[in-house]
Amino acid sequence: MNKKKRILIKLLVCLSVIVFAVLYFISPRQIIKRTVMRYERDFTIPVFCRQVRFEYDIKTGSYCGKFEISKRQADKILEKLNYLYDRSYIYFWKKKIMEDKYAQILDSTILNSTIIWNLLLESEDTGEILHNRKDIKSEGLFEESWLAEADAEILAIYEIYADKYMEYTLYRYDDKERNSFVTVYKNKQNKYYISIKHVVYTELEDWGGPNLKWNKNT
Repeated sequence: MNKKKRILIKLLVCLSVIVFAVLYFISPRQIIKRTVMRYERDFTIPVFCRQVRFEYDIKTGSYCGKFEISKRQADKILEKLNYLYDRSYIYFWKKKIMEDKYAQILDSTILNSTIIWNLLLESEDTGEILHNRKDIKSEGLFEESWLAEADAEILAIYEIYADKYMEYTLYRYDDKERNSFVTVYKNKQNKYYISIKHVVYTELEDWGGPNLKWNKNT
């Protein structure tokens, strides 16, 4: 093998590595990992799942994605989301971080932990008793109708504050605010899906989350 061929092979190998690295970096799985839990980076979609649809706005960083998963994967994702919610609950409610006098003495690890809301839980008037909402319908849940199918069984809806919550979280990249909405559901054909909507807010951007009030049977 002459010198020119060896150089050409090396260049092709380097180019292949660069292309692979770029494709890996911009893959939905890595985008979700970098954005939904920006501080901990311990949540994303499974390696082996079917991408149904993924739309990414390169200018704002907002995106919507829907992925078909197995029942086993759905169970693991629900378990993971419950763990993340419990971690958030302990840090921000048990330690009463909402009061300034407590926030001042907490370390940066606790203050930087991502806050998560379980939107299927509804509190009583006392604010202490939680129960699962039974009035949420999948049809019209999001502006992007393809994120959730009609007559689907909603298994989980979580709202995740990617950067900050009021003045109590220290972790913040810039002056932008971001929310992620993670929904897990099962359709009428017993197929499981996870849909993720990540919103980077602008002055003209609305909440962008699920239309929970529209679905209340009241």
